[in-house]
Amino acid sequence: MSATRIVIEDLEVAAHVGVTERERESEQPLLLTVSMTIDLDDDAVLRDDSIAGTVDYSTVAREIGRMFAEERFRLIETAALRVSRLCLERSRVRSVDVTVKKPRALPFAACAAVHVTRAR
Repeated sequence: MSATRIVIEDLEVAAHVGVTERERESEQPLLLTVSMTIDLDDDAVLRDDSIAGTVDYSTVAREIGRMFAEERFRLIETAALRVSRLCLERSRVRSVDVTVKKPRALPFAACAAVHVTRAR
C-alpha cells in the first residue's frame, strides 16, 4: 500500500482568536501545519505532469487564509477543526492532520498549540 501526503508547513495567518472579546479585537498570528493524505492519481500525474491528479496546495492555502480573514474563533481547537473540514471537502483527501500554533499565548512558552487528525 502506498500513501501520498501533501504538507503545508507553518502557514502564517492573521486571526481574530481568543476566549475573551478583548483578545479577539486585534489580529494575532497563527502558524498552521496541514498534512493531507491523498489519493494521488499516479498514472495521470506521470503521464501529464498535471495538477488534476493531485490536490492543489496553493488553492488550499488561499482558502485557509480566506477563512481566517472572514471568521473569528474563541478556540484554536475550533479553528483546527474548521481547517480539517475544509481539506476533507476535496474528494482526493482521505485524512488530514492540522496543527495550529498560537505564538505568545503563554508568557514562558514559544506557543500554545492544538493538533487534530480527521478522516473520512
